[in-house]
Amino acid sequence: MLRNALTVGVVATFAIGCASHVVSSDWNAELAEPSGAGGAPAAGSGGSAPAGAGGQPNEGGTSSGGSVGSTPPKRKLRDTAPGDVVIFDPDEVYAVGYVSDVDQYVGPYGIAPLADTSDAVTALPLFGKEHIRRTDGHLLYSFNGADSNGLGIKLPLYEFRRDEVDLANHTNGESFLDDVVSACALAPRGTSGQPNQPGDYLVSFDDAVFHWCMQDMWPSTSRMVWYSATQPSMTFASEGVVTIGRDNRTLVWAQNDTYSVMDFATGTAFASHSVQELFAGVPSGAYALATRATADGFWLAGGSPDYQAVEAMQWVRLDLSGALVGSGYYAPLPAGVTLDPGNWTSSHPVIDGRGALYQFAWIGSETVIVRRPMSGESDVYYRSSVYDVSHPHQVMPSYLVTAH
Repeated sequence: MLRNALTVGVVATFAIGCASHVVSSDWNAELAEPSGAGGAPAAGSGGSAPAGAGGQPNEGGTSSGGSVGSTPPKRKLRDTAPGDVVIFDPDEVYAVGYVSDVDQYVGPYGIAPLADTSDAVTALPLFGKEHIRRTDGHLLYSFNGADSNGLGIKLPLYEFRRDEVDLANHTNGESFLDDVVSACALAPRGTSGQPNQPGDYLVSFDDAVFHWCMQDMWPSTSRMVWYSATQPSMTFASEGVVTIGRDNRTLVWAQNDTYSVMDFATGTAFASHSVQELFAGVPSGAYALATRATADGFWLAGGSPDYQAVEAMQWVRLDLSGALVGSGYYAPLPAGVTLDPGNWTSSHPVIDGRGALYQFAWIGSETVIVRRPMSGESDVYYRSSVYDVSHPHQVMPSYLVTAH
């Protein structure tokens, strides 16, 4: 996603429910349950996890703002009644993929904590994109469908509920928050007069929902125009939006390989850095392989371009003004673990709420997922050898999801 960030021309925004970033006591209560329900990886999952299952405390910054203080034991996802909203922890990492007791060819996908891949709930569509909302832990998702002519379209952004009966009907009983196809059809067209082409969705740190449309697809140069629901329109500099952080501070990537922070609401530009300034010794064409917005800025994890294996991974922290306020190297890979160049194009790494990096990797011919904190030692957090089709409700990770 980061590598394919497109150039943005004018960004028109109409705010959609910009909730303030406060984690309610109700949300914490929904997650908590009596001791013993979840937390550590399932036996044989490739390494024990420290309390909280999220890695060591981060270095050089606060947590991403998903939870505060000590974390109580979490109830399992499967404790959620069918039809109810499933509550996720925005600081943790979840695996999405085929489920052991569901059709392995047509799906649907399930989602489970990476710390316990047997705690899966379904049904997420294949080829979807998920977002965990920080304020209440709800999962938002969209996926690709087809119109009446059989042409591919982006379907609305739905709020996930546990499905257990009609797995073929992914959106059964679910409401949607945004519909990019309808919105782009109604949005002003560009100077060419050509219909807008619908893009995709983005959920900000403050849980506002945005979508973008492509104007002037032909014959003139196209531009990406961003919208949400209620704010008046506003202009924005020509940059590629990576993620929208706290108070509309936005991390953007330019095609000249620079990262900067701007104000999404006003277009005000703050500090800007070349990739070489952020990550020591990287070649031309390098970029951030993973990013995450935090309460006080952004984390970026970087290395070589996506077609090269990356073993020495660096992290940097930018504050909300874009100033570089921390940097270092993630813990080295565990002994015997190697990385495959294809990992970057199929399953990008993610950063959890404590700053640890999770990467798909290999031990011999076995797929594993490693967790690399900002300090200390890395560990093999998941091994594909634990996947067993005879074990119910178990996810085989295809990609990872956490709050952005």
